[in-house]
Amino acid sequence: MDVTEQIKRYHDFIEKQYLDALYETVRKGENKLVISFLRLIEFDPELANDLLERPEECISAAEFAVREFDLPAEVKNFKVRFNELSESQKMMIRNIRSKHLTKLFHIEGIVRQKSDVRPQVTSAKFECPSCGNIISVLQLELKFREPSRCGCGRKGKFRELSKELIDAQRLVLEEAPEDLDGGEQPKRIGVFLKDDLVSPMSDKKTNPGNKVMVTGIVKEIIKTGKDGGKLTQFDLHIEANYIEPSQEDYYQMEITEEDEEKIKKVAYDPRVYTLISESIAPTIFGYDRVKEAIALQLVGGVKKTRKDGTVTRGDMHVLLIGDPGSGKSQLLKRTSKIAPKARYVSGKGVSGAGLTASVVKDEFLGGWSLEAGALPLANKGFCVAGETEIYMANGNLKRIDEIYNEFNTKKSNTENEVYYLNPKTYKFEKAKIVNVSKRTVDTTFKIETDTGQTIVATEEHPFAVWNNGLEWKEVKHLKENDSLFVPRHFPIAINDEKNDDLYYLLGLIATDGHLSKKKYTVSFYTSSPELKKDVERLSAKLFDKIPGCSLDNRSKHYHLFICSKKIHQLIESYGIPKGNKTKTALILDKLLNCSINEIKSFLIGVINGDGSISNRKSGGIIDIICGNKANAYLYQKLFRKIGVISRVSEIHSKGGGIIKPGNYVVYKVSITGISDIKQMYDERLLSYKKESLVKIIDREDRSWRIPNISGLLKKLHDAIPWFEKNMMYANSIRLSRINKDTSISRASLFNYIQDLEVCNPANKTQEYDELKKILDNKIIFPKIKKITKLSSKKEMYNLQLDKKEAPNFIANFLLVHNCLIDEMDKMSEEDTAAMHEALEGQTITISKANIQATLRAETTVLAAANPKLGRFDPYDILAKQIAMPPP
Repeated sequence: MDVTEQIKRYHDFIEKQYLDALYETVRKGENKLVISFLRLIEFDPELANDLLERPEECISAAEFAVREFDLPAEVKNFKVRFNELSESQKMMIRNIRSKHLTKLFHIEGIVRQKSDVRPQVTSAKFECPSCGNIISVLQLELKFREPSRCGCGRKGKFRELSKELIDAQRLVLEEAPEDLDGGEQPKRIGVFLKDDLVSPMSDKKTNPGNKVMVTGIVKEIIKTGKDGGKLTQFDLHIEANYIEPSQEDYYQMEITEEDEEKIKKVAYDPRVYTLISESIAPTIFGYDRVKEAIALQLVGGVKKTRKDGTVTRGDMHVLLIGDPGSGKSQLLKRTSKIAPKARYVSGKGVSGAGLTASVVKDEFLGGWSLEAGALPLANKGFCVAGETEIYMANGNLKRIDEIYNEFNTKKSNTENEVYYLNPKTYKFEKAKIVNVSKRTVDTTFKIETDTGQTIVATEEHPFAVWNNGLEWKEVKHLKENDSLFVPRHFPIAINDEKNDDLYYLLGLIATDGHLSKKKYTVSFYTSSPELKKDVERLSAKLFDKIPGCSLDNRSKHYHLFICSKKIHQLIESYGIPKGNKTKTALILDKLLNCSINEIKSFLIGVINGDGSISNRKSGGIIDIICGNKANAYLYQKLFRKIGVISRVSEIHSKGGGIIKPGNYVVYKVSITGISDIKQMYDERLLSYKKESLVKIIDREDRSWRIPNISGLLKKLHDAIPWFEKNMMYANSIRLSRINKDTSISRASLFNYIQDLEVCNPANKTQEYDELKKILDNKIIFPKIKKITKLSSKKEMYNLQLDKKEAPNFIANFLLVHNCLIDEMDKMSEEDTAAMHEALEGQTITISKANIQATLRAETTVLAAANPKLGRFDPYDILAKQIAMPPP
């Protein structure tokens, strides 16, 4: 049958039997149509037979037939998948031979290895430098192929213009134990997945340990020798057309009406326990209690999730201890035949990697693959230090150790909600804390950023890092100058009260004011007539009281004072301490939960009191000098809450002034970014400070440039038509800057995005969306300044949130991960220790060779062991007769 006839028949078949399904698939945004082979063979046996013999040609014809229907223009690369092949096409992996090459079969097996998803080239375009001819080359082999010659006669050295990529992944399938006879060794084969078969939804079906059914084409792989030449021996693999799980969980099983009647009949029998236990290995007499325990184990317990978020597993484990020859192994083997997904392993054939999981070299796609073992091993938890401040959903900053104490002393606490950053939209959403745990660790790491933020965490603790996209890196993989991923603005509580004037006055008193220790006197010192008038005006407005005033003729400083117990106590209640503020830190808990305008009003008062504004050639700067380190970091927190980035530094100096003569240290809070300085513009600033501020904010803002962005821009560059590129680069970002991988200013990126929308509004790629989200959500990228290893023991804390899609929260104004599986400790003396941890964790976890994965393993173990001295002594203690370490 020729290709034209095939296309016509597939068109008729789809139109009559799959037209509604096709349109429904397109409506959902999917680009595949799954066709039943049984329905195809009923409609056209000849066409079905051609599909089995020449699958590549027939699948292409079916996909071409789909394009003839009236589908939306954006539907591209539509795939046709076939399932439900007849039993005659079911092939055992061990039976695949050379005669089966290029034929369509379906095989069943257990996923043992799974590689990362990698891009693969399908076609590439080259330009001839001599004549400008464009040559397209299909990439049908594993090795990248370039054109051999051009029509003009030129040979070699063609310039690559573009290439089309698809996602690809490799699995290794192993024959299931139930399909083997006797002691046969299970065979394996590689399976190659492409396009929608490696989508996130499909990815969940192919985790190592899952049993799957694969419909695909048998193909050969060329093997090369050490000298690079081709060998005469080939490898085999399956190029998958369709894949589906073939073994279901209990809650997904379909039960026929006949099965249901039998189950009900047994359930109402008063001897139900006896019937079930007696049916286990009936030829082995006795052991009634043992068989009953195995029967209960097969049924399983009930998994419970309690109100506080803790989980009690329902799996039970049984260890049989008995004399040699008493039938222990026979009971185990019989049970492995009854239990679904059971695996039987024995004695010295068990290793740590075999029980858990291992990482193996992937020779096909390159890199590493995850290979599942018989049992999972999990060691769950990440930690941050107790003094770490968590940004709560009500806008408060709360230490994580305080959250731990509250959570474990109160039965319910509805206020324990935090914000997390949605990784898809880069917007904040709320999640509730369901559990807080604590542990002591020997080694921690202190991370310091160039913005002054610090945090202490364990080496497995992940941070949000920017590198042409958001990714998570553990502390042990972080380096100095890595760019962190941090939103500039955090959600802030909205306070209905408007106390801007009060907080402005508090800012003035916090810097140049004083509360008497013994008397109820509030004092303020200034040499500025403007500030003198401000304090007098605010005092009259807020307290209906005019402060007294005296002038020091020598220093020309005004001393304003209010003698009032009520006003004194009010100001003290807002966190202004009595006496020397250099020795006693401010306690501005109320202010930390205030509105943006109230916080800004306080900080304007602080700038008027102890601040200076300079318009330098290198850039404008706002400096605030503090004698108290805690106050400096408190100001930094307040600036950070309103979206202003500041830095804290130490100044070692000599001299006198307010502080006694001699060596001393003061702390400086500095704001250097023009966009940050703009936010501090306010009419209440002193005239000479305001004039400097106006000169600064008129300058071009080049602060907070975006690093590690060239990869995204290059992908966008390849998608833009050439005749539009010159105009775009003239207005925004030149190609030379992209190739040099230099950081890009926000202004340039903004112009680039605008030009892109004007030139080619249809070209809204994933890279475009990523760049747009960075601008819209004002993401900043502080760099890691220093990483210090701390060797002293420290209590570390872990938060668990109630949403699986909430993988992060805000700690010390940095974005951190809320859950990570630690790297498995190296297997030491006993492999049974690995088994014990696997039974407790119920998940396979591995973190090796840049692979981090978690696999489900909610399983039970039925084990048997001989007594330590060869014979069992019923009168001796049981623990002494078992040659195994305690769990």
